[in-house]
Amino acid sequence: METDPKARARTQATLRRIEGAAGERRAAEASAGPLRPPAPPPPPGPRRVGAPVIVTGSVSAAALVVGVSCGVAALLRSPGPTPRTGPGVTIADLQDAAGAAHRDAVAADVSFIVTAVAAGTALALYLTTPRAVHDRLAWLRPGLAGVRF
Repeated sequence: METDPKARARTQATLRRIEGAAGERRAAEASAGPLRPPAPPPPPGPRRVGAPVIVTGSVSAAALVVGVSCGVAALLRSPGPTPRTGPGVTIADLQDAAGAAHRDAVAADVSFIVTAVAAGTALALYLTTPRAVHDRLAWLRPGLAGVRF
């Protein structure tokens, strides 16, 4: 529809370049073969346990041992539900035994609280390590190709 011969020549040259580029693209796609899906990521390595996790886990274990020891000592020292005085057992002895059992029971309670807090802290530290965060966000990996955690 172009009447100017120079404009017509430019338009035809542009069309030939576009057709040539499209042909080159089709040839490149044909020689490349079918598209393959990307290789699956390598399996995650072992989870690293850092020093803070080890320390808080050790504190939790030690507090558990102390709590059990103090609890057993409290049970053994307790004069029982119906304490009685008698030969060689005075009211002062029973009161001392009850006081010692109470102190051991309180120490056991405190130790169990320390056990729970330290175990919770160890678990939180373990789950928030970069490796754990990376594992938990693995389902995002296809959409975040190239993003490192």
